Amino acid sequence: MIFVLFILLYINIQTNYENIQTSNDKYDVLITQKNFVCWENDFAYAFCLKNGFNFPCSDFSADVPYETFSRGILKIYPLRLTPPPSSINFSFKDIDGTEIRKEININYYCFYEIKPHIVEIKEQDDGTLKITSRFHIDYTHVKQIKAESMYGKVITSSFENEVFSIIYKRRFNYPYRDVIFLNFVGDVNFLSYIYFPVHSFVQVPGETEPFSKIRAKTKYASSSTSAGPDGKFIIDVKIFPGDKYINIDIIDKFGNKTSERIKLDYSDKTTDFIEDIYLGDKVVIFTNRKAQEEQFTKISDHIYFFSLQKPGILSLTFGDRKYILSKRNFPAFLSVYSDFNQREIFADGTSVINFLVKITDIYMNEVDWTVNVEYKYDEKYIEFERERNKFYFLLKKKSGDKLNISFYYEFLRYDLELLVLPGLPDKIVIFPDKSYVYGDGKDKIKILVSLQDRVGNIVPSDIDVSTDFGNIYRISKESGELEVFYSADSKIDVKPRILFKYGNIEQEFSPYVFAKRQFFELSPAIGVLNNFGKLLIPTPVLRISYARLISGRYFFSSIFLGYFYSKIQDVSFNTVYSILDLSLNLMWDMRFGANVIFFSRLAKFGDISEDIIGIAPGVNLGYSTRLSKLNFFFDVLLFFPEAYQKGQFITVEGSFERLLFIIGYVFEL
Repeated sequence: MIFVLFILLYINIQTNYENIQTSNDKYDVLITQKNFVCWENDFAYAFCLKNGFNFPCSDFSADVPYETFSRGILKIYPLRLTPPPSSINFSFKDIDGTEIRKEININYYCFYEIKPHIVEIKEQDDGTLKITSRFHIDYTHVKQIKAESMYGKVITSSFENEVFSIIYKRRFNYPYRDVIFLNFVGDVNFLSYIYFPVHSFVQVPGETEPFSKIRAKTKYASSSTSAGPDGKFIIDVKIFPGDKYINIDIIDKFGNKTSERIKLDYSDKTTDFIEDIYLGDKVVIFTNRKAQEEQFTKISDHIYFFSLQKPGILSLTFGDRKYILSKRNFPAFLSVYSDFNQREIFADGTSVINFLVKITDIYMNEVDWTVNVEYKYDEKYIEFERERNKFYFLLKKKSGDKLNISFYYEFLRYDLELLVLPGLPDKIVIFPDKSYVYGDGKDKIKILVSLQDRVGNIVPSDIDVSTDFGNIYRISKESGELEVFYSADSKIDVKPRILFKYGNIEQEFSPYVFAKRQFFELSPAIGVLNNFGKLLIPTPVLRISYARLISGRYFFSSIFLGYFYSKIQDVSFNTVYSILDLSLNLMWDMRFGANVIFFSRLAKFGDISEDIIGIAPGVNLGYSTRLSKLNFFFDVLLFFPEAYQKGQFITVEGSFERLLFIIGYVFEL
């Protein structure tokens, strides 16, 4: 049966869920139903999806009347158009602003019963019935008319000048009621029913007076015949559905009348028909009975309708049929609530954060559905618990800068990205690469410094660094750590104090500063040469020194270049010479604090001339001090030259003692 096949094609309500591939992401449109019945103001919801989840697509619209339920959700009313469209076009934009269009086919059940004004039934010679009916409707949108019988068979059908003709063949040899479905297919489908009785014939034999008249009558038809010369007769009686008796009247040739009632003994198989279109949450029933079910809405004399308004499951009975109707409750919103700033989370091992997730359906009712959850974090550093739709998170330590949590139910999804922060500052932690440094100004100690919370997370901050000796250079790293380089320029062994401070949190580090291993000095100075009151001579001095650290002590080798004025004469006492004094000082020192005291043994080579060299032992007492960046020194040199004669030269003054006072400035090389 054509009409039954049509029902089978759309027996269950289905949602439309098709993917659209764009240049970047996958977009979908989901509508909550695509089967509409024209007798109710039916509507549906359309969701814009991205990668399978509801997404607030921009400029989301449809080519049918609609309301914007929320961004990414439309409430559509396709039945407000006449005729209703066979498909709906949706339009929206992806994240790049590219317009996307999606067409979704939908189904309409708009069968309105149209009663024919005239129905005629004629029996033809071959036993078939010719049924004609006349309809007064607008055929502008009608493209085809389909006819199908419930019990019999439609052999041919034709339509002309608003008259529909059908050649019908009986299927049963007993009287019954039948219905012919007329489906006017077009932009809107109209449904007409032709109800008619299919009669049958019963032959009643009998014997009476010759040439008597016999009449048979039923509820809907009558027939007559005459008895033969032998008084025998057979009368054909047309039996319609509902006939229970045949009334026989016999009138003889004298006008005498006798009557007889014959009870029909066939079984009445003319039950009421029921057909339906079952759409899951609604049902359309076509019947020839007068239905008394109060739950059903009467659309016409033979069409009844029921639509499940609230989500759930309902069992209904119509006649001898039972229907299980189920209405899907579509979720519309997934909301996440928390009592903290949802942008940040502390990973200090004590700060528990909780979420309450609620789902609201398309009827704006909160529903108790179990929400799914996903999160991305190192399992070693997170604790997670849930109580139904309450979720608890505790981060024991930082593992990355972000915590991503996704709550989802079917096509609803709520993505949450939290910035993972350390707890309150608790301590300053330092990691020096060594515990000592040479005081040459070049050797360095690298110190990684971090302010940490109670579980060891780095707290990015500006840590104050100071020292009572040496130099500090600091570099802030992206990780929040501070990289400190320490160096010192020192000729003595010291143990400075490096202090790291943040608020009232302090940490101290005291490295060893070993004196320079070796260095050179160039020291210009002014000296005064005195011969114990006999002679006082100002003189420039240039000291060149090399120091080497051996076993914690410096050994100095110094050369004094100075113009020391001396007088010598030949043995005849006729000529006096002035010469340049050169001094070589080998020194051993002891150091106290930042000061240097040199006790030196002086080996002096002086009084240089062509042939005579005077050697004078002596003592060098020196003192050097560093004031800020200034480094002054003071030397006192005492030596005792010996008087002697060599060749033609002798000293004039015999035993000549010298005392040299020098003050100068030290340049380290």
